[in-house]
Parts: sequence; structure tokens; C-alpha cells
Amino acid sequence: MVDIEIYVDRIASTHIRDTNIMLKVQRKVVMEREGLDNNELNIRTLELAQVDEDDYFAYTIFEDLRPIIRDIREAHKSDITTADADTESLAEKAVHQLESALSYEGRT
Repeated sequence: MVDIEIYVDRIASTHIRDTNIMLKVQRKVVMEREGLDNNELNIRTLELAQVDEDDYFAYTIFEDLRPIIRDIREAHKSDITTADADTESLAEKAVHQLESALSYEGRT
């Protein structure tokens, strides 16, 4: 819940934005000073080091929720509306039937 509060209240937004601005400026300075293009390793690294705030918090919040969701999933394993993970899927059945048909010795 703390991570959600940090996101909602924009507590880390300024820091993320400032870091991204500094990386962008450094990238531009190095490109101009060294005459490098966007495909140079260090320039591309500086670009990829920038953080998308929404993506960062989506991942962070999901990581917080993952164990809770897994516990709920496990607790509902025997519910009538829950799919049986151990049952062979239609695609798996079709593959087995196809493999069986292809390995049939009498085929031409």
C-alpha cells in the first residue's frame, strides 16, 4: 500500500522526472561533444536508463501484489469456476492426436 501511496501522491515523481532530465541533458551534451549518434552504445545506454514513471510503478505495485494474488489463486484452486491446471488443454489434445496420426505406420 505504501508504494501505491507514493505513486498516487506523486512523492517520487519529481525525483524520477529530475533524474530523467539530467540523463537527457547528459546524453545530448555527450552526443554533441563527441559527435555520436543515437546508435552508439553509451548514448543508447543513457537513453534506456531513463525511467517511465507509470511503467516503474506498475511493476513495483505488481511485485507487491504478486504474492497476494498467488495466495488467492491457490486458495481458489478447488472452486468450481477455476480451471484445472492439470487437465490437458484442447490444444495439447490436438497436438497428441496429430502426432499419433503422423506416426501411424499405415499412412502413405
